Amino acid sequence: MSKNYSTLGLSKKIYQNVDIKILKKIFDKMSYCREFENNVKKYKDLGIINNLVYLSLGQESIGASLSYVFKKPWILFQHRGHSNYISFGGNQKKLIDELIGLPTGSNKGYGGSPSIQDFNKKILGHSGLIGDHVPIACGLALKIKKNDTVICFFGDGAAEEDYVLAALSFAGTKKLPILFICEDNDLSVLTPTSERRNWNIKDVANSFNINSCDITDDPLLIINKANHYKNKLPA
Repeated sequence: MSKNYSTLGLSKKIYQNVDIKILKKIFDKMSYCREFENNVKKYKDLGIINNLVYLSLGQESIGASLSYVFKKPWILFQHRGHSNYISFGGNQKKLIDELIGLPTGSNKGYGGSPSIQDFNKKILGHSGLIGDHVPIACGLALKIKKNDTVICFFGDGAAEEDYVLAALSFAGTKKLPILFICEDNDLSVLTPTSERRNWNIKDVANSFNINSCDITDDPLLIINKANHYKNKLPA
């Protein structure tokens, strides 16, 4: 997902025939995720949460939209994964406890904000190292049941790691049932993409025989593309 606003014309056409109830469900989920993150920040500022937190503010639409298309996929995401965790039904009580550092947390209080899982919901999440979950997602996709799907979220910074690129190549070669989502905010910490590389992740994915596109994070545009690619994986 990027700032590619050239796709908004297509999005307008999609909105003309949309069921308003679908939009409301997605917006409700996005709003819930935003309010959850606002409260995390609030309690972090108050000192109730003493550990580091990695907020997913501004990334709510992607998980909320994809959860409408994929009902029970396997989920792996980057360190800013709270919204994706919530969107796909992760146990929120365990998430809160993990943020506080309690033994009742999703990782018994040891992982904190970047390392959250809920195996009951097929959410494997992230372990903390940038992009390390991408090859793990490929290994999972290699062994899952027929008609099952893996969704792997990662950032544009992680896309530059050698093991991520190798994993993408492997997924394309083996035609794995995996949907890769690159959440691209044009920054790796504070360094813009233009100062880091002169290639586009979409072009690299295409070179690995992975169906890909570059769109902005408009909910119905995400749904449209997800429906288009879900039977053409890897994408």
